[in-house]
Amino acid sequence: MRSVSYDSGVGIEGSHRRMDIISDLSPRLPREPVAPSGLTEGRALTRLLFGRADELELPSLTELTSAAITLAAGHRRRTLLPLAASPSELALERRGDDLFVSLYTTTAHADVLVKDRKVALGTVLETCARLASSSAAQSDAPILEALASRATRTTIAALPDDDALVVRGGVLETPRRGAALAFGYELSLRGATRGQGRGVRADVHALLADGTLTAHVHGRKLVVSRGPILLSLGRMLSAARSVAEAREAQRQPHVRLRHGGFAITLRADADGKVSVTLDAERGESVTAASLPLDEALLPIAKLGSELISELIAFDRTQARNLRVRALREDVRVIRRLAQRRAQRTGFLNADAERIRASLGTGARPSIAPAQPSHRPAPSNLRFGERWRIALDGLDADGTYLCGDRLVVSSSRHTVAIRRDDGAVLWARDGESASVALVGDVLVRRLPDGRVELCHLDDGEVYAEGRVAPLSSSPCRPLPLIGDGTPPSVLLREGPTRLAALDLRTGELRYRFGTRRGRPFEIATSGRLLCIASDEGVHGLDAASGEELFRHVEEEGAIHGVALVGDRIVASYEGDGTTLVVLDASTGRAIARRTLRGRPSAPLLADSSGVFISTRARDGASLHGFDLGLTPRFEVEDPSRGRRSGALTVDGALVLHVPNERLLCLDARDGVERWSTPVGRAGDDVPRRVTPMLRSGVLFVPAGRVELVRPGDGGRAIDVFPCDLVPDRLLVDERSWVYVAEESGHLSAHAPVAHLTLIRGGL
Repeated sequence: MRSVSYDSGVGIEGSHRRMDIISDLSPRLPREPVAPSGLTEGRALTRLLFGRADELELPSLTELTSAAITLAAGHRRRTLLPLAASPSELALERRGDDLFVSLYTTTAHADVLVKDRKVALGTVLETCARLASSSAAQSDAPILEALASRATRTTIAALPDDDALVVRGGVLETPRRGAALAFGYELSLRGATRGQGRGVRADVHALLADGTLTAHVHGRKLVVSRGPILLSLGRMLSAARSVAEAREAQRQPHVRLRHGGFAITLRADADGKVSVTLDAERGESVTAASLPLDEALLPIAKLGSELISELIAFDRTQARNLRVRALREDVRVIRRLAQRRAQRTGFLNADAERIRASLGTGARPSIAPAQPSHRPAPSNLRFGERWRIALDGLDADGTYLCGDRLVVSSSRHTVAIRRDDGAVLWARDGESASVALVGDVLVRRLPDGRVELCHLDDGEVYAEGRVAPLSSSPCRPLPLIGDGTPPSVLLREGPTRLAALDLRTGELRYRFGTRRGRPFEIATSGRLLCIASDEGVHGLDAASGEELFRHVEEEGAIHGVALVGDRIVASYEGDGTTLVVLDASTGRAIARRTLRGRPSAPLLADSSGVFISTRARDGASLHGFDLGLTPRFEVEDPSRGRRSGALTVDGALVLHVPNERLLCLDARDGVERWSTPVGRAGDDVPRRVTPMLRSGVLFVPAGRVELVRPGDGGRAIDVFPCDLVPDRLLVDERSWVYVAEESGHLSAHAPVAHLTLIRGGL
C-alpha cells in the first residue's frame, strides 16, 4: 500500500480514478499461502523458483505443471498465474532454455517481490513431474498423473530469438536554459506478446522492463531510479494527478509516494506554486521549488507519454493493457488540468447582492415513515408477525439476508437490520447505489461508477474501485468466488462490456467485451466464467480474464445460458429456438437442437434436465430434454406463454402461473402430478414469482405468500399473516419469513408455538 502524507490538502485518493485500499482493514478472506504439495516438497519448489527459503505463495501444482509443459512445448513465451490467497501474480517467461521467474503484487501500485530469477526450464519441468507423480493422495490425483506423464514426455522445443530493443529518450543531456525540471530515460524492452483473445486485462508484468530514469533540476543531473522504471513512473503520475485535481478544487496538497528507493514529493503552497522533490536510490535528493503548476506537472506527463508510446510501439498488444490505459488516462488528466489551470484567470462577481437575494433558506422537508397497518391474525395460524419497518424508496431486489442481519437498500440509504427485532445496526447514505452481497463483503455500486467494498459488520468501506458509469439502471454485481480463484466481483459497464474487481483491494483485474448484440447472459462455476452473447459462447478464466474458448453462433440472439456440471446449455432466439450443449472444459459442441417457435420463458437447466417454453402461432409448448438434448416430452405450456416461475424438486418440475395456480409435472414425461390454485385474479404480481423450497415446504410469492407441500400440493397453512406483496421473499434456517414490498415495507414473521392434543395421554 502506498504511503500518503498531507496537511490541509488532499491525499492520494481524493477524486482519483485509481482503486486503492483506503483503510487498514481488509476483507475476511483467506490469506494463508497455498503449498502445491507436501510441506517439504512445497518449500523445495519455492526455493527452486524464488531462491528463498521463506514460504511464498505458489499456484496449484496442476497450474505450475501445465504452465511448464506449455512453455517447454513452445506454445507460449510467457505465462501469468494469478494467486488465490493474496493479490499477487507469478510470471514465468521463457528465454531460450531458461525460465525467468517474477513474483509481484497486483495492488494499485505493484510491489516486486522477485524479479527475473533465472531457472533452467528442464529443472522446473522435471521437478513438477516428480511432485505431480508423487501426489497420489490428493483429490485431483488422476489429473496430476496425466500431467506428470505429459511432463516426462515433453521435450524443450527450440524458439526463435526474442525481440529486444533499447530505447533512449527525453532529455539525456543538460536541458535548455530556463527549464527547471526535465527527465530522460533508457528502457530495455524484450519479448513482444501476441494473442487472439478479445479480453482486456491488467498486465503488471509488462511494466517490469528494466531501465534508468534521470532527472535534470535547475541544471543538475541525477539518476533517480534504476530497474522497473515504469513502476516509478506510475508513482509520479499518481502524485501529479492528485496535485492537479487538488489545485482544481482550490486545495493545497502535500503528496509523497515511494517505489523502492525512489520517492517523489509534491507540495503546493497558498499561491498555487508547486515544489517537486525527487529522492534517488542512494539517498541523494534534489528539489525544484516554487514552480508554476504547468512547469511542475507537464514534464512528468511528457515523460509518461513518451515511455508509454515506446512500450506500445514495441508491443502493440500493450494498448489493451488496463495498467497502460490507466497510465495514459493519468497523462491526459494531468495535461488537461495543468494547462487549463495555467491559462485560467480569476475574477470576482460584480453583482453579488442580486445572487445573494435569490438564494433560498427553506428547510428540507422531513420524510416520516408510514404507519404500518396490522391485521388481526386468526388463532389457527402457525406464523406471527414479529416486526415491520417502513423505508422510503426501498429496493426489494436489493434486500439480502446474511447471518444475523438483513441488508436493505433504498434510493437514499443502505441499512443493516437485526433480523430478530428489526433494530437498525448501521446505515450509510445510499446515493441510488446498487447493492449486492458477495460472501461477507457488501458491494455498493454508485451511479458515477465508484464501487465501494464494505465490511458487513459495520458498513465501513475498506477498499474502493471504479468502473464505467451506467447510463441506464444499474445491474447487480455478480460474485466470482471459487476454489483457487482470487475472490472477485463482476460488474456490467454496458450491454456488452464487463469488468472484474478484486474483492480484497478493489483493483480492476480485467475487462471483457464484444462488438454487438444484446446484453450478455452469464453463468459461473468454479474457475469458469461463461459469457453467452449474440456472437457465441465465450469461456473465460474467472481468475485472469483469459479467453479460454469461444463457440460461435452465426444466427440468432442470445436468450439464456446455464452451467450444469461439465455442460454448458445455451438458448438462442431466431426464426425458432436453438438449444446448444457444449463441453464446459473445451467448448466443444456436444448437441444441438432447433425448435419451432420463439422462447417465451427463461431457460431452466440442471441435473434433472433442460426445460424451455416456446410460443408459435398454433400455441405455446413446454419442452423437456436430458442434458444430451434427447427429447423427453412436449406438452402444452400451462402458462400459455405468460410470465411464470419454475424450479425442479426431486425429479419434478414445479411451475408457478401467477394469480392462477401452482402445478407439478414429472420431469421425465411431463405428466401432471398435482395442481393447486394460488392467488386471485387481479392481485398484484410480485417482482419475483419463482417458488422457494425451504424446510421441506414451497414458499410461493403470489399476491400474498402461499405455503404448499411439494409432495401432494396441499397447503401447509390456510392463510399466511402478511398483507404485503412479496416482491422479495427470504426464509432463514429457523423458518422465519421476511417479506419486502416495493412500496417501502419490510416485515418479519416467525413460527408461532401452539398446543396439540395427544389422545390417550394421562
